[in-house]
Amino acid sequence: MAFAHKEAFCLMTYQSEDLTETEVLWNSRDGVTPFIISSRNGKQMRHINWSLDRCVPDFKPPAGMRIFVNATEDLVRDELAAYVEKIFVDHGGGYWATREEAYAALLPGWLHAGDEPWIVESRG
Repeated sequence: MAFAHKEAFCLMTYQSEDLTETEVLWNSRDGVTPFIISSRNGKQMRHINWSLDRCVPDFKPPAGMRIFVNATEDLVRDELAAYVEKIFVDHGGGYWATREEAYAALLPGWLHAGDEPWIVESRG
């Protein structure tokens, strides 16, 4: 089966730089994934052992497993709102007069036309 992206529907391993955390995530889509993500504990993790990624389009992730999905406004809303708030607290709003203006201006970049990867936990 041919996909547009090499990491489409792959089980991919990420590991923290201090080697204390390793996690396998599933890419539930035919889309790109980040090279670096945050672990559940906030540590920076890198995609490792690329040659061992396995394409499993019909994989059924168990409950609690983190997976890549396409970003939607519902998924990014809280994190984007917190980011906008930080812009206003740290920089007085930067380029924007209101939080609503900043949110509306930043949202398209966070969604990247619906192709941006987002990490969620599987419900099983």
